[in-house]
Amino acid sequence: MSHNITFPKGILSDIAVIGAGMMGSGIAHVCAQHGRRVTLIDLSEQLLHRGLETIAKNLGRQVAREVLTRDEADATLGRIYTANELEGYDRERAFKQAEGIYDTLMEIFKMSAEEGIPTNVASDHLAENRIRSVAKFKTCYTSTPRRVFRRG
Repeated sequence: MSHNITFPKGILSDIAVIGAGMMGSGIAHVCAQHGRRVTLIDLSEQLLHRGLETIAKNLGRQVAREVLTRDEADATLGRIYTANELEGYDRERAFKQAEGIYDTLMEIFKMSAEEGIPTNVASDHLAENRIRSVAKFKTCYTSTPRRVFRRG
């Protein structure tokens, strides 16, 4: 399955991906393969190393299947940088924001329990509202704004 990803010019030229696990390394791989400079960030040096190994292994598979040339694979790896700390990262601010999000979620789940609404329905509703709010700004990031978030 091939995915064509088009980034509008001037948007998302440098990307930071926080977390070098399976999903983070996959996102870094795809973005770098499509010409973006990516900084893969994780507090664990071991996960950073494993993430880069996974990307290199997957690029090797793409070369073997002739999806990419060896030069394209090397160029992709060359666009991925790693960091184990966030420059200018304000831990206290991040913790306060996380606490606020947690408190809001707990309020929603408490209200849903009081009204007999299953928690998964409440969380789905919350996610859909979040997606709608993000979708308002989607034209900045995609050339097909009507097809960004569509269920089923």
